[in-house]
Amino acid sequence: MRLPDPTRDPATGGPSAGAVEAGEAGVAAGIAHVEVSVGAAAGIDVVDGVDGVDGVAGGVDGVTGVGGVDGVAGVLGRLSCALDELVALPLDVLDGGELSAVAQGVAGAVARLDGVRARAVSAAEAGEAARESGAADGAAWLQRVTGATPHAAGRARSLGQAMDAVPTLADAMDAGSVDSEQAATLARAHKNGVLEPDTLAELVDEAGHLPAGAFSRETRRREARTDQHKLRRDE
Repeated sequence: MRLPDPTRDPATGGPSAGAVEAGEAGVAAGIAHVEVSVGAAAGIDVVDGVDGVDGVAGGVDGVTGVGGVDGVAGVLGRLSCALDELVALPLDVLDGGELSAVAQGVAGAVARLDGVRARAVSAAEAGEAARESGAADGAAWLQRVTGATPHAAGRARSLGQAMDAVPTLADAMDAGSVDSEQAATLARAHKNGVLEPDTLAELVDEAGHLPAGAFSRETRRREARTDQHKLRRDE
């Protein structure tokens, strides 16, 4: 006599409810096993659960996430891959519109990267990184870790200070809407101390409508006018 198959529903011939539940449990266990294996390889502690609150502990925003060594390495690795694709573009066969898009996209990307570097300089100076390396400030730290010239390192430090003082500049750098030359102009103006943060914020808004040369002239014009007002007030 043939015994009934407990994994099949005799009424429908399909899988029984028990078999479905067992299969789902097996899939969940398999996913959990993969998470544990991947997490262990990346140095991440994994607790019960798959993707919920009790899932991966210390993930993207955790100790080993964006702020940790593994997170930084992952982000820089993806950046390197994107740059590999960019440098592999067949520029000699692109049309004018495509070449314009490349030039504009690179300009925005460079500005964003300049902003990240400036933030790193500020963070190194405010935290322990600069001191632990024996550097006097963030600019000296940047020279040590990247081999930057004193002029370039000083510009990065000045930009970081300007971004801290003018939030709209920080936002514009993050978005790539202010190019590197305009950012250098604003950093210089902030360092000179002539223009108030509100005026610098207005200039950030104007940067998107002026080429770098005209923007530099407008900034210097504002500085000169402000200087004259201050001189008259002090007389």
